[in-house]
Amino acid sequence: MLKPLLARPLPGHVQREHRAGGYTDDALPAFVLARAADRWPAYEAVVDLTSGEPAAVITYADLASEVERLAGFLRAAGVGPNDVVLSQMPNRREALVLSWAAFHLGCVLAPVVDIYREHELTAIVPMVTPEAVIAVAEHRDERCAEALDAVLAACGAQPRARVVVGGEAAGWTPWEQATAGPAGAAPHPGDPDAPVLVLFTSGTTSAPKGVVHSARTLMAESRQLALAYGITWRDRVHDPYPLAHIAGLEYATTISALTGSTVLLSRMTGQRRAAREVVEHGATYAAGPTGMVPLLVEEFRAAGVERAPLHTFVCGGTTVPRVLIEQAEAVGIGAMRVYGLTEQPSVTAPSAGDSARDRYETDGPIAPGAECEAVDPATREPLAPGVEGELRVRGPERMLGYLDEAQTRAQIDEEGWFYTGDLGVVDERGCVTITGRIKDIINRGGEKFSARDIEDVLVAHPAVAEAAVVAAPDERYGEVPAAFIVAAEPGAALTGDELAAFLAERGLARQKTPDQWHLVASLPMTSFGKVKKFELQDRLRDSASAAGTWT
Repeated sequence: MLKPLLARPLPGHVQREHRAGGYTDDALPAFVLARAADRWPAYEAVVDLTSGEPAAVITYADLASEVERLAGFLRAAGVGPNDVVLSQMPNRREALVLSWAAFHLGCVLAPVVDIYREHELTAIVPMVTPEAVIAVAEHRDERCAEALDAVLAACGAQPRARVVVGGEAAGWTPWEQATAGPAGAAPHPGDPDAPVLVLFTSGTTSAPKGVVHSARTLMAESRQLALAYGITWRDRVHDPYPLAHIAGLEYATTISALTGSTVLLSRMTGQRRAAREVVEHGATYAAGPTGMVPLLVEEFRAAGVERAPLHTFVCGGTTVPRVLIEQAEAVGIGAMRVYGLTEQPSVTAPSAGDSARDRYETDGPIAPGAECEAVDPATREPLAPGVEGELRVRGPERMLGYLDEAQTRAQIDEEGWFYTGDLGVVDERGCVTITGRIKDIINRGGEKFSARDIEDVLVAHPAVAEAAVVAAPDERYGEVPAAFIVAAEPGAALTGDELAAFLAERGLARQKTPDQWHLVASLPMTSFGKVKKFELQDRLRDSASAAGTWT
């Protein structure tokens, strides 16, 4: 069970506006699934692309039945409302069923990404004290359930139930046994404002945080996304994002059940593979790294498709070059970038109907019901439209808070505003453009500028696929820009001098020209396509590379 959170609720008048506008209600996820199973029992809820060929198909009726059976097992083991259910597994049918079973019991779901190991788990387990744990037996040559056992013992945690998926582990109940009982367990009628979900995010800054959502915030977010992108029972949603992340989870669970859409459950094991899955399985909505856009265009053309059924592709990351938006439009794909955070998943709500220019120059208009303002980072006073500042946000999908009270206190004020740490501009139309991170400012001898300024120009070079700029320590200036470049074509003849000249031609200030250039095969990314800049800075600290040279 979670310890009580530091309360930072939205003001009463804001909550009343959300209710009046239809942005929030008292719906609980488990009852939404039950309604979907009654309304669309034979519809395909899930096509499990992780299960091999042919992909396993699960109807809404079958999904609800398996959820009830697992919930019955956990309830019999003593797991109940407000208890924490911790899971660690890659995307697969069982991860989706487990998520629904936790909601069914009124538990708090705490999914952990499959890449976390002893170091991260030892920090997470004491935060939540799970009463149930579900893990795969093996993944990526790791004995996951056994490793989790060791962490639980070291932390003094004694869960009432341990369920292992895809194998065996001493003291763990096999999934097949846990789901062999009768269906029919009724959903728990819980409090829509109580915690139901904890997500652990390190984002691009390394330090993990436990982000807590309620049924109200989760359902508000899911409803917002479904409406913004026009997702209905006709849609097939390709979902490669981990179910331990907010987008991956809601695409596969709450958005699906709200709309009757079909989830094409996948894993991001390669952008080319993901693009082929989108084409082969008739996805109408998808999201993924920006680099998938040209691959999607190639795959649709290779399949002889002139007008793609894929009406929307949401790009992960921050920079989406104009040429990619135009390439996608040529085959009928509305590609766009969007702004959101685990703490408030939908800040903006662009659509395929927005102009191409808005879709490559901005992160879209502020989502209905949400608020976003640029403020002075020092005084937190609102700034005029078009003036860059720190973005603060609030809305019906804003998290309850962090597990760590100090983090909540630092980032949510008494009026319910969440201070994102992102730099951006809100124009007079209400369109948001992210310009960088406060911590992503480079201070070169007292001259401060955003790394994003440099990155946006670099990715316009035809030989550059991706670019990331970070601050490198320098004896003379304190900090200088260091650029990490991924070439559009492996082995391309790129030089730092050539790129520096390109920046100069585009009118970039000389002080912004990187002092270090590093040619790399790929950039370290989060699952949402954002660059882990702390890893690049670690490379700089560990490297003795000479300034101005390729490495």
